[in-house]
Amino acid sequence: MKNVHFSCPTGQSIFEIQSWHSDWHDDRRWAFKCSYLKDLYVLGNCYWTAPVLICQKFLPLLKKAAESRSSQLMSCSKAAIINVSSLMSSIDSSLKTRGNSYHYRASKAALNMVTALMSLELKSFGILAAAIHPGWVKTDMGGPGADLDKDVSIRSCWSTITSMSEKSSGLFA
Repeated sequence: MKNVHFSCPTGQSIFEIQSWHSDWHDDRRWAFKCSYLKDLYVLGNCYWTAPVLICQKFLPLLKKAAESRSSQLMSCSKAAIINVSSLMSSIDSSLKTRGNSYHYRASKAALNMVTALMSLELKSFGILAAAIHPGWVKTDMGGPGADLDKDVSIRSCWSTITSMSEKSSGLFA
């Protein structure tokens, strides 16, 4: 575990949480074990609690951005919250695979619910909220056997994000 500090671009402190250590992928095939309950809590803090806290802290700025572009339709160029999720959060796809990665799947499913609820609350302010799956990317977390290079994932995500509209709000892309 390590502490992760979130701050504004100006350096002003927002909050600090404990983050799960980055060597999580060394044991992907665990079944439900009591020793991993701690990880469920920590990942919840990282994957869905932190996005809620960040949204709360930046809400005044998001509202200001949306108000200054009130003539525009809801989009990422107006004001948006885009949460990074995963296809592993899908209940349907989880039922078609082996039951593993409880902690990761559950925390990302919670993020999707938080995103859907945010979209309802932020709609009246003209702020879009959506979740996106970047693919299985060759990173420290995805490992060298992942499908996508970082550049390909980033271009795909950017294309998806810039095409989002009011119809996309609350959805998982």
